Amino acid sequence: MAHCIGMDNTFLPGGHVEFREGMQESLSREIFEELGLQCEVKQYIGAVEAGYEDNNVYHQEINHLFIADAQGIEHSWNPESKEQHLEFYWIHVNEMDEHNLLPYSCSGSDYTL
Repeated sequence: MAHCIGMDNTFLPGGHVEFREGMQESLSREIFEELGLQCEVKQYIGAVEAGYEDNNVYHQEINHLFIADAQGIEHSWNPESKEQHLEFYWIHVNEMDEHNLLPYSCSGSDYTL
């Protein structure tokens, strides 16, 4: 899980696709920027459409989910963030509701993919 320090929600690691960049390349780049880890983006899982209101503005987005292997990551310790405003930690998939998982992060939907 990703968490913006000072916020009460969590979100999944990722980010926006940049101009002339594919989704898999974008995810690999974002994982490197946020965690300093090389990763191999593998199987496409699917898409989830999300809508939410932030500062009285309604946002709608489509999040694409992938299976990815990150080199050097261990499930026995929480990954170290390379960005001061973010922290990362592991949870069991059945605990997602307990961590206020939302489609947006610190500044709207900057970290969804």
